[in-house]
Amino acid sequence: MKPITILEMITPQEQRFGGRYIDLTVIDDAEIKSGGGWLQLVVEDDDGDVGRLFVVTFEQIKTSIEGKLGFGSRIRVLDPIFMSFTSEQLSGIRVFEPKCIAYLDGVENMCRFCGEENANECKCSKCGRKYCSEDCIELDQSKMMHDLICYAV
Repeated sequence: MKPITILEMITPQEQRFGGRYIDLTVIDDAEIKSGGGWLQLVVEDDDGDVGRLFVVTFEQIKTSIEGKLGFGSRIRVLDPIFMSFTSEQLSGIRVFEPKCIAYLDGVENMCRFCGEENANECKCSKCGRKYCSEDCIELDQSKMMHDLICYAV
């Protein structure tokens, strides 16, 4: 199998990239869509490009992926499919079967702002999200509006 990147996959129509794989890091919390029918993840490839990963038929396969697809998870998608959901103007990588996802070593304690590993220095006092420095906490609050997603755990 040969590697592929998010930018190499972008096409105007649905396309399966057989014999290829893409390594991704999950960089945001998962979001269940359409009444639990599919899972949407924001991911980054090894080139630093960001895109969406849609795990379709999530309800049927959630027991096989539960607890494995969270912030900082590293995965390899085999034979990825790139598609566009025209009704919501979303595009991304689609996965139908859990056998197309291989779980790699995750990023330990990934900083919620810059993505660095071992972010044990600081954390949000309300939600507990980890950061590598006070600067990253401040930047997350001012630039990324952390308060909009902050909730007590």
